[in-house]
Amino acid sequence: MRSGETITGNAAHWGAFNAVVRDGRLIGVEPFEGDDNPSPLLEAIPSAIHHETRITRPMVRAGYLDRGIASDRARRGAEAFVPVSWDRALDLVAAELTRVKAEHGNGSIFASSGWASAGAFHNARNQLARFLNGFGGFVDQVTNYSFGAASVIVPHVVGNLQPVVGPHNSWPTIARHTDLMVLFGGMAPKNGQVN
Repeated sequence: MRSGETITGNAAHWGAFNAVVRDGRLIGVEPFEGDDNPSPLLEAIPSAIHHETRITRPMVRAGYLDRGIASDRARRGAEAFVPVSWDRALDLVAAELTRVKAEHGNGSIFASSGWASAGAFHNARNQLARFLNGFGGFVDQVTNYSFGAASVIVPHVVGNLQPVVGPHNSWPTIARHTDLMVLFGGMAPKNGQVN
């Protein structure tokens, strides 16, 4: 450790690690000493956090910022996004939710979230549901977008849900009894790290 650096224990989807911080900026990660097989994806954390394409503050479509709901919806995807403060962004969201609820009721608010974050409290889906239930309720999804889609589509493709729900063979069993395995969609080794 160099002068001015601090090391703090942390964890991600890919395992525990020590964050190396200098002047408030994450500059590196070191795998947790007790991890016999640390994921190489940990090494990407500093560059992902500080990448030039990362959105670091709220952004609002220029037309919506100028004209609100009356903005030209045909310009979506073509208009620039304008950075705003967190206070301004929260005011815009609160005003729009209030407008939609007043005009159409809570049954017009559909809330769904993609993958959940690790942990029970920081799970994005749970947080969204808590917030909107406090606002009077919302329309929720049935099952989830991943398994929900698979349960409808997979039986039409392969005849049943077994590829999704199992039973499945373990990787050691596959390796021991397979001479050639053909995969559609690929099987990048990094995908195993994401799981």
